[in-house]
Amino acid sequence: MMPEPPGIFDSAWTDLCSMDNLLSSAEVDGRFAISSFQELGCQQHALPHTFDDLLDPLATYISPPADLNFVFPRPSMRSSGQIEAGAVAATRPVDWDGELEDLGHVERLSADSYETLALWVEMRGLTWAQGTDAPSAAGPPQLPPLKELNAYIQLYFEHFHDSFLIVHRPTFDPRTDPPLLVLVIANIGRRFSSLPSAGNVSNELDLSNFVHHAALSHVEDFESSETIPVWLAQAITLSQLGMYFTNSRPEIQKTLANRAILSALLPKIKRSLAAAASEHDECSDNQRHWKTWVHREALQRTASLTFGQLLDSQCCLFFDVTPVIHTELLQFALPCHENLWEKCSAESWKQQWTGTKKMPALREEMESLYRLTAVSEDIGAFSFLIILFGCFRDCLFLKQCEDMGLKALINMHGEPITWGGRHHPEKWRLLDPSLRSRSNDVNRITAQYYHMIRIVLHIPLKDLLAFSGCKVTLQEQQETRWRLMSWVSEHSDSAREVALHAGALFRQCRSHPTSGYQEPISVLIATIALWVYNSSLPNHIPQHKSTSWEQQRTPTFRLDNETDKDNITLWIRNGERMRPFIVGIGNMHASKGYAKVLRMGSNFLGRLQQWRISELFRSVFEDILVVLEL
Repeated sequence: MMPEPPGIFDSAWTDLCSMDNLLSSAEVDGRFAISSFQELGCQQHALPHTFDDLLDPLATYISPPADLNFVFPRPSMRSSGQIEAGAVAATRPVDWDGELEDLGHVERLSADSYETLALWVEMRGLTWAQGTDAPSAAGPPQLPPLKELNAYIQLYFEHFHDSFLIVHRPTFDPRTDPPLLVLVIANIGRRFSSLPSAGNVSNELDLSNFVHHAALSHVEDFESSETIPVWLAQAITLSQLGMYFTNSRPEIQKTLANRAILSALLPKIKRSLAAAASEHDECSDNQRHWKTWVHREALQRTASLTFGQLLDSQCCLFFDVTPVIHTELLQFALPCHENLWEKCSAESWKQQWTGTKKMPALREEMESLYRLTAVSEDIGAFSFLIILFGCFRDCLFLKQCEDMGLKALINMHGEPITWGGRHHPEKWRLLDPSLRSRSNDVNRITAQYYHMIRIVLHIPLKDLLAFSGCKVTLQEQQETRWRLMSWVSEHSDSAREVALHAGALFRQCRSHPTSGYQEPISVLIATIALWVYNSSLPNHIPQHKSTSWEQQRTPTFRLDNETDKDNITLWIRNGERMRPFIVGIGNMHASKGYAKVLRMGSNFLGRLQQWRISELFRSVFEDILVVLEL
């Protein structure tokens, strides 16, 4: 049994996502009821209708329901809401040169194009300085030198591109593409650089702020337009991603509040896609045919992956916020396979495209999966990830309906659907990315998402955070702990399933790091889930410390690396008689086994340097370790 939570949790923790300081409680209660984001119909609710509303700092803030907030504790070491990364920068070699990171994935900026880019940044800064919407009183950021900026662009395509395929690498050219898109890509790429200047937290935040503000400013330029260019849609998406995972709470808070822009711009994306499809059908020349296809596919990817289901659903998973876009609005075909998207010439593209089947729509593929039909290998890794999140959103909706007393819903075919039916174990086995034949970066990232989703569908993120003391009073924390302890005791099979996925997620992050933005949150969820399991075990669980003979009789179950279906079933049904083992942590049935979990989680977060939200999470664990005297 774990000790009672100390008094430190009595104090209120900083609420990252609550907009109570911007919207009155009446607005929250009246406009954002828990059912408003997933009505049985497909109508939007409580979203801005004009761009003036959208860009007004008071009108853009969409406050999620009170029980769907994600919070970050304020680290005790800083009061500014930002943690310096001097230790990160100090580990980089001082003589590192940008030439060593010029990986040659795409064309490089020339001296002339660099000057043009610098002039664009300066003019943007002057425009803001004359108005009232300047992102920083210090003016526009100082651009990195040419060599370094080129290195950042190449690093984007080396480390990030394959995990978020919306930019077409073969045709991207920083010399001719819009300055905003070039800077957004460089801003993502600099996170993976070993250059000393890349570790300057202040400069990084200035550039992130600048490109995010510039993207929002560009939206105003297209207020009266029926369509939106694909480069702007891509820039908005990437700039938001850059701001979600900083170590600045205020900036994360503002960016989450502005998610509504995705919903407001979706109709423009749809009209752009319709126009691109018409242009594509009229092409006869191979080169032009390829270029119009690339444009249409880029729009389709941006619509379905970012302005639509994927980015919105990831925010639900990461930050426990309300979705702003209905899954049913996304009647787009799934993105094509990565092999076709990455073809670098019209000839090679034409050869593969001729024999390619038409991609199904997201809902069509999900319905096939619900009939327990395996996802085709023709579906690429990125589309598979979208299908996974589509099922996650369906499960969230059905679980919410069940919590409100609706035991079943009737689908369009007149068939009843339930939370239990959608949670069918065979369906989730078909969604397991480790069973896919191809192994690549996207599949490794998808594996982390898969285990995260399996955990939070049993224990919601808000309960995991409340268990750790985030944003709750001592009484609320104690109530959450007693409730989860009762749940572990009464639903031991489900609790062991959570432990299984948490152990697998822990191993995925440690043994197969992806440098993806999801990794810090993966570590957070896995660590707290294992803490919940170990500290909530009933007293009758054997601790296996008596004799070596007794330990030999007790079968060891590799909680972090078990793939045999029969062994997994045996663990879930009769795991109390086993010794669940995680490398580096040991027996998860041992008394206070969570102490090693918390220490290892904290240490691992300290090594995740690319996405500095990890520093916020690590400070949480460090405070907990001190308080619990571990």
